[in-house]
Amino acid sequence: MKIFGIKNFDLKIFSLFIYIKRCLKHFGIAALLISIPAMAFVFRGFTEKSTGAAVGLCGGETQLIQNLLKKDGYIHFIEYTDSAEMQNDVETQKLECGFIFPDEAGKLTEIKTICGVGYTSVLADVTQEAVFSELLKIYGRDIAFEFTQKNELGINSEKFTETYNNYLADIKNAISFEETDIDPDKTAEDDSLLHCLTAVVVVCAGLAGVSLLARDRKKGIYYDASGNIAAALLLFDIAVYISFVILGKDLDIIRLLLLNAGVWGLCSLVSRFIRDERVAWMLMPVCIGFAAVFDMFKVSGFVPALKPVEFLLISHYYVYAGIVPLAVVSIALAAAGVCVNKKIGICKFIDFSL
Repeated sequence: MKIFGIKNFDLKIFSLFIYIKRCLKHFGIAALLISIPAMAFVFRGFTEKSTGAAVGLCGGETQLIQNLLKKDGYIHFIEYTDSAEMQNDVETQKLECGFIFPDEAGKLTEIKTICGVGYTSVLADVTQEAVFSELLKIYGRDIAFEFTQKNELGINSEKFTETYNNYLADIKNAISFEETDIDPDKTAEDDSLLHCLTAVVVVCAGLAGVSLLARDRKKGIYYDASGNIAAALLLFDIAVYISFVILGKDLDIIRLLLLNAGVWGLCSLVSRFIRDERVAWMLMPVCIGFAAVFDMFKVSGFVPALKPVEFLLISHYYVYAGIVPLAVVSIALAAAGVCVNKKIGICKFIDFSL
């Protein structure tokens, strides 16, 4: 059957499913496929625990509590109606600490702090600063005016209000803010590590397909070079997509497809020289090492002489290059892979008993 201009299209699709089945039966490939989403779960759990510090609030200071609940940042506040429940959450480390405010607004010196086991001095300073800064916004004027009256400084209410307002205005004028537009490319660099790991996974997937191909050669089985590699790439792409969903990240499908095309062509070329599946598996840590050195740690920034090496790595194009350079490199490699597969013959014979 000829579909989309491809002869024996139905046979090729059926053979692809056979190769997928063989990949899943391979212990090493199956272990890698399971470990990728598993690591994503672990990483997500770690980042969720590192998103900020929870601080409990309980007591009669309604205005203060409402102001603190609206604050955004590393510390997020949670309101409690029962101080015993809040203390239990501190003891079980659901909260970093808790503040119990007196029912009467005038008794500001009776604020009670409940601290957890892992409550550090730095976190104590930050949380107390957040709480007392809001206190001063509400009661600062009254506290200052009361101080002037107790010390008989001879300042009446009108004069004090004028002086206090001028003081606040001077502070606001003394602090300047500069707005800077964020470059989307710079923001994208925050995810460069994740993209680098994705590129490494795809390259390792291609090498896994090469290892199956080498095993077929060793056993004297007629093989399909494109099918082995394509099946492995498809399975690892699914694992990568699941991992991105777990992490709540957006995956650029077009860039991933281009990377797959390039890796498929590159591995088709490499497969001509690899006759032992162990060699393909040994190449995986080598690829991981190159990606770590040149894409993660950017060693070329310290040793400019190594800059040309980056342009030999397809992972570098996926992580840092634009869509056009990535497409050019990937299409060129894919075309080379097609030529190699045509030369050695595709789908000469498929042993469906495997």
